Amino acid sequence: MYRFITQRFAELLAKPSAWGPIALSLVVLAVMLTSIVVFGPPAPQPDEGTAAHLFQIWLGL
Repeated sequence: MYRFITQRFAELLAKPSAWGPIALSLVVLAVMLTSIVVFGPPAPQPDEGTAAHLFQIWLGL
């Protein structure tokens, strides 16, 4: 059983397309959490107005 697990793990490490997205996601999460810890949570921004909301809806269509 141990040999099967280590063999599968070795195969996984040989394929960066398998672990690359997971590793990059974890790096981004770590950067975001570090930023929040160091600088605090972002301050709320004022509303952009109706024109900006309509533009965002238009972009989504």
